[in-house]
Amino acid sequence: MQKGQILDFTFEIPETGEYFLKIGTIPNHDVDGAGMKIEVLLNNKTVAEPDYSVKGRSETWKRNVLRGQAISPVKLNIEQPGEIKISIKARTGHIILDQIMLMKNEMNFYEFPVRTD
Repeated sequence: MQKGQILDFTFEIPETGEYFLKIGTIPNHDVDGAGMKIEVLLNNKTVAEPDYSVKGRSETWKRNVLRGQAISPVKLNIEQPGEIKISIKARTGHIILDQIMLMKNEMNFYEFPVRTD
C-alpha cells in the first residue's frame, strides 16, 4: 500500500463487546526512516495507529520473518451488533497487508486459522 491508501472491510457482528483484530503484514524494513505505520478505523473513526517497524535483525524481526508476517493486534469495543466497517490506512509507504482477522475471544496461534468448508 502506498502512503494514504485505504482498504475497507465489512463484517457482520452478532453481539456487542470486546473484539480482537489481528492485522498481518509482510515483514519488511523501514526503508525511509518513517516507520511501518498503519491506522485502523472502525466506522470511519481512528481506534489505533500501530507501528510494526523493527530495528536491524532483532528477535522480533527474526520471529516475523520466520512466520512470514508481522502481526499487529488491536482491541475493539463494539457497542452495537450489525454491520461494521474496518478500514486499514497506510500512514507510511511500503505497507503490504497480508491478512486481517476479527474474533470475539483472543486466541494465540502461530498462523491465522483458515476455514476449509
